[in-house]
Amino acid sequence: MAETSCATIELPDNYSFITTNIIAKDGTALGTDLYLPKKKGKFPCVLVRTPYDKNTELLLPAAKPFIDEGFAVVIQDCRGRLTSKGEFFPFIDERNDGLDTVKWIREQKWSNGQVAGFSGSYGGYTQIAIADVLDFATLHVTAGNIYKIIYPYGIFSPKTVFTWGFMMDTPQVEFDVKNAYKILPLSQADVKTYGKTNKFVNEYLKHEPYDNFWKKQNFSKFIKCPVISMAGWYDMFLGPQFEDFLALDEKTSAKSRMIVGPWCHGTQVIEKDYGGEKKTGNRELINYQFIIAGLKGEKIDKLFIAPYKNTKYNLFIMERNEYVGSEVWPPEETKLTKFYLCNNKKLFTKVQKTKAELKYTYDPANPFPSLGGSIFGENVGPAGQSSTTSRTDQLIFDMDIKNKPLTLLGPISAELFVETSAKCTDFYVSLQDVFPKGPIVNIQTGGAKFISKSKKNPQQLDIEIWPTGYQINPGHKLRVVITSSCFPAYNRNLNTGEPIYSAKKMVKANQKIYIGSKFPSSVILPVYSK
Repeated sequence: MAETSCATIELPDNYSFITTNIIAKDGTALGTDLYLPKKKGKFPCVLVRTPYDKNTELLLPAAKPFIDEGFAVVIQDCRGRLTSKGEFFPFIDERNDGLDTVKWIREQKWSNGQVAGFSGSYGGYTQIAIADVLDFATLHVTAGNIYKIIYPYGIFSPKTVFTWGFMMDTPQVEFDVKNAYKILPLSQADVKTYGKTNKFVNEYLKHEPYDNFWKKQNFSKFIKCPVISMAGWYDMFLGPQFEDFLALDEKTSAKSRMIVGPWCHGTQVIEKDYGGEKKTGNRELINYQFIIAGLKGEKIDKLFIAPYKNTKYNLFIMERNEYVGSEVWPPEETKLTKFYLCNNKKLFTKVQKTKAELKYTYDPANPFPSLGGSIFGENVGPAGQSSTTSRTDQLIFDMDIKNKPLTLLGPISAELFVETSAKCTDFYVSLQDVFPKGPIVNIQTGGAKFISKSKKNPQQLDIEIWPTGYQINPGHKLRVVITSSCFPAYNRNLNTGEPIYSAKKMVKANQKIYIGSKFPSSVILPVYSK
C-alpha cells in the first residue's frame, strides 16, 4: 500500500489517503483507494465499488461525510475498469470480487468488522451482490435482477442497452447511438455504430428468454442486511426494485425502509421539480444519514422527518407533491379498480353490454415512438405526448376528471382480449395525464408479447405495468393509449417470431382489441382514497 496525496477533496490532517490493489482469489488486482484515520484504533468501513472511475468528482466527495464521522472508506474500480485488471463483463464478477474485498477489509488491523455499502445504480447492484455479508446497504435506484433492466416486461430495450452498453465498451469513442436503435439485425448495431463487436451486448441479444445466463447474475436473494431502498417512479429499476424490497425476509424488512420519489434515470424531458427539495427531500443526504446512523448504532426513526413519513414505505404522489406513508405495499387505502374500454373511446367502471372490435395496423417500419418513460438515457421521465395523437396505429380512451382528483398509488395492469394476424407481436398500454390547455404527460407504460396459443380468437393477454404514485387533478383527463410498439424504449416486434439477435424481415400486423361484456378489456388502476 502506498500513501499519496488526494487532490480532489481536502482531507483533514488526521486522515491518510492510500492507494493499493486488493487481489481477488483468481489473482486479479482490483485498484482500490483507502481513506483511513491516522490514529490508532478500529473503525467501521464504508465500501463503494464502481465501474465509473473511483477518482471522478462524482465519487470522491462521497467519502467526505463518512470521513467527517471518523469512518474508513474504501472506493474500488470494478474488474476491468480504469485501475483494476481483468476483463470488464458487466455484473457477472461483482459477487466474487465484492466478497474478496469485504474479506480483505475485515482482515485489516484498523477494521472493527463493520462494513456498509454505499452508492447507486450499478454501484447499488455491487452492494446487492454481497448484501448477505454487509452490515448496511444503500440501494439507490438499483435492482438485483438485471434481466428486467435489459428486458423490461420481457422485451429488449435498445435505448437502455445500447446507450449504456456502447458507452461502457468504448468510452473514448463518439458515436450517434440513436441510429443504432434502427439497425437490423440488432447483433450488427455495435459494429455498424462504432466498428467493433460488443461482447456483453451480443450475449444479451442471444439470451432473449430468462435462462441460466441471467439467473447467475440475479443476486436479489442475497439481500440480508438492513437497506434503504431509494426508487423513482420514472426510473428504469422501478419494477424489479419493488420486487427486491417485497422479497426481504421478515427480520431484514423490519429494519429497512423504501422511498419512492419522482425521479428518472437520465436527462428528464419536462423540467418538473414537483415542489423541489422541500417536497421531495434530499435523497443523497438521507442515504448518508442511514449509513451513519447504522454504523453508530442509532435508530433510523429520527431520520424520517418532513417531508418524509416515519413509515416503512415513503411514497411520493406526483401532482399532489407530497409523501404519504404506509407500512404495506400497496397501501391499505389503495383499491385495485377495473376501468373498462368502451367503443365511444371512453373509460368506465362498468363494462358495456354490446360487443365491439377495435382495429389498427402496426407497421414495424414505422413504429409508434416512445417519448420519455421509465428507461435510461437522454429525454426520459415525464414527456409531452401531443406529437403522437394523430397517429392511426393506436387506440385512445379518455375519462374526464371532474369534481375531485383521481389518485393512483400502486401497481397497474391490463386485461386485453386481442387478436393479431402476426406470428408474434406486442401490445402496450400507456397511462397519460391530459392537462387542460396544456401538455399530455406520460404516467406509466407497460407491454407484453403475444403469441396465439390456439386458432380460437380473441385470447386474453395480461399486461403488467410498473406502479406509479400520481394524482390527476380536476379539469384533466385520464388517457389510456393502446399500441403495438414503444420504440426505442422497447424493441419493435418485427411480427415474424424470429430471434431478435438475427431478425431482419418485417411484416405488418393487423391488430384487434375486443371489448364488451363477453370480452371485457380493461385496465386495473390503483385508486388511492386517502
